[in-house]
Amino acid sequence: MTAFPGLVPAGDNPLVAAAKNMRIELKAAFPAVKFSVKSRRASMMDAIDVSWIDGPTVDQVDEIIQRYRAGRFDGMDDSYNYERNAWRDAFGDAKYVSGGRSLSDKAILSAMRTLKAQGRISQDATLEQYRRGNLYQASIGGSGMESEQDAIYRAAARRTWALAQKINQISEVEA
Repeated sequence: MTAFPGLVPAGDNPLVAAAKNMRIELKAAFPAVKFSVKSRRASMMDAIDVSWIDGPTVDQVDEIIQRYRAGRFDGMDDSYNYERNAWRDAFGDAKYVSGGRSLSDKAILSAMRTLKAQGRISQDATLEQYRRGNLYQASIGGSGMESEQDAIYRAAARRTWALAQKINQISEVEA
C-alpha cells in the first residue's frame, strides 16, 4: 500500500473503500471533471455506479473503475464468479461496477456541426430533434444502415471533453 499512499485501505468495508478510492483516482486522472460515485447494497449484491457529463470517454473511465469489480457474471450457468487479486484485497471492491457518461447540449451540438460539415447528416437536423429521438427515422445517405441519431451519438461519444481546456490552462500558467 505504500506504493499508493493516497488510497484508502479496504479494511472491514471493501465497498465503501472502493467508492472512495475511485473518487480519488478519478479526481487525479481527470481534475476538471465532476464525477458522481454512488455505492449501494441489496440482498446478495453490492454495486458502485459512476456518472459524469462530457469529460473523458467511458473507456477512459473504465480503465480506472473496473479494477474494483469483484468478478464477473456468467450467464451460461447464471452464477457470479469472484476473481480475487491483491488490488481488490487492498483497496476494496464491488460485485457490480458501472460507468455512464451523459452528453451535454454543447457536446451534441459540436458533433452535429462536424457531421453537417462532412455532409453526413441533414443541415436541418436540430438538437431538439436529437433529444426527442426523431433522427432515428433519418438514415445517412438514404442507406438505411445508420440513422442520423446514431451517427451524432457516436461522434459525440468518441470525443473527450473538458480535458484539453484544463491542459491549456496549465500550459498558460507554466508559460
